[in-house]
Amino acid sequence: MTENASLSCIPPLHKQVAEYHFRDKILLRQGIMSVSDDIALEERYDAGLKLIVVHSGRVHSESTGGQQIMIDSPAVFIAAGSDNYILQNRFKAGVPLHYTLLQLSPDWLEQQQILLPAVFGSRQALSLRHIALGGRIAACAGQLFDSTVQDALKPLYYAGKAGEFAALCLQQVITAPAAAHKPLSRREISGLQRAEEILRDEMETPPCLEQLALRTGLNSRKLTQGFRQRHGQSVYGWLQELRLQTAWQMLTTQGEAISAVAYHVGYTPAHFSVVFRKRFGLVPGDVRKRHFCN
Repeated sequence: MTENASLSCIPPLHKQVAEYHFRDKILLRQGIMSVSDDIALEERYDAGLKLIVVHSGRVHSESTGGQQIMIDSPAVFIAAGSDNYILQNRFKAGVPLHYTLLQLSPDWLEQQQILLPAVFGSRQALSLRHIALGGRIAACAGQLFDSTVQDALKPLYYAGKAGEFAALCLQQVITAPAAAHKPLSRREISGLQRAEEILRDEMETPPCLEQLALRTGLNSRKLTQGFRQRHGQSVYGWLQELRLQTAWQMLTTQGEAISAVAYHVGYTPAHFSVVFRKRFGLVPGDVRKRHFCN
């Protein structure tokens, strides 16, 4: 019955994986998954509550019962169930998946007297959901592996942060308004996906809303409504989140100058420092030091 934090490369498709285990009750993992070919993996998961922040990348998950979740932008994937389960996960070649994972066991949830929100349905049935990656959730995820905490205090730190992170995600599930729009048509989904591609490719100098609408075949109203229904954010709220998550990834995995990172994601260095700190609670230089100076 020990606690440990480690850096490893256990699964062959993973790199820069950081893991923390608290007995058999809490598992934290952060890393990047990269594949050279499109691949589908059948993966087994333990019962309990599983929260995965997708900072960037693309994944399509399907349960044996037919539930499906498609994530191709910053979001939180949530799985809850009282039995072990299997998911088939599909990953896209050349699109690294940068993620943070939290797994809480049924025993831990019971000890903390936590009842999952009614939206998850029966405790026995597996429930898959996803929510937009809000600012507070992303900031908390960024703090989960804080290397400045002394080893003797890490069990306390990680348990506290895990609880905070889970609470923020579940609160967003509870307060999210019910879908007010009819399901998106294939044409609308295609147009929204095209808009996301354009914004990813041109985040340094993105088109205005009217130009984006023309290039995707959707009018401005449909584009705005579609982004809110698909991501829970406005078009340019989603773009700002994409920019900042891209910047975080670059700061933690690449050696480019902070000014170069700022220009790459569409900010001047001064403005970048302000919005980055507001978003994550840290200035870019602090993030760089934590990952390259330890």
